[in-house]
Amino acid sequence: MPFEWLIDLIKEWVIAQAYATEAWVLGKDYQSGADVPEWTNPISVSGILDPDSTCTYLKAGTYNNQPYYRRLDGSYFIWWDGTDQWYITKVLGHTPPLRWQRIDPSILGDYTPGPGSTGTATVSVGYNYLKTGFIDRGDPAAVDFAYGDLTHDGAWRDLDLSGIVPAGAKAVSLFHRQNTGTVLKHIYFRTKGNVNDKNVSKTFQQVANILRGKDHTIPLDADRKIQYESNIPIFSTCNITVKGWWF
Repeated sequence: MPFEWLIDLIKEWVIAQAYATEAWVLGKDYQSGADVPEWTNPISVSGILDPDSTCTYLKAGTYNNQPYYRRLDGSYFIWWDGTDQWYITKVLGHTPPLRWQRIDPSILGDYTPGPGSTGTATVSVGYNYLKTGFIDRGDPAAVDFAYGDLTHDGAWRDLDLSGIVPAGAKAVSLFHRQNTGTVLKHIYFRTKGNVNDKNVSKTFQQVANILRGKDHTIPLDADRKIQYESNIPIFSTCNITVKGWWF
């Protein structure tokens, strides 16, 4: 074919831009049945992991002369370092943090956690789809936290939800209600472990003595804690109710 070089170039560009996996592109070449399983057979990552890298992975290409695999949502990779280790990471290649690793020529087996990760990741052949869903808490008769249950000193404080939210939950839905006579007083919520105040949920008292209510969605850590920061003065309303959670 006179333009075969151009077709190959387009294939490489499509794969590099992540518009399609290498399996999809090569599948359009109508490979024989003996070749297709190498690209379509899934592998599974399982375990009680933080962050959660569990799911089904499919072969997406080659890296260091070995197949590499990508999670169905594209957020994690399994790849060979070219020497003696397999890795599970957020990006392809040696870019910290290197979440889990396995010193073995076989991709299948247990991976030990690296810095900032917990739990043993087990890689096996098969499917392990993402399992997420919202659970409605039901119809509680009272708020979970009132003004006096919180510390309003303008510092970040832990809020322990383990007595309400079951183990394994990934995020929580909160309803917060406040009222104060001082404008611009606030409460912030964020993921425990974060150190900045940009990726937060917040409520401000924009008008004095007007009741305000707002929903917040906050990721949970492994201990089912979040953090809040409040400077709402005394003799004010500040209530928090857990509405439900995600697994």
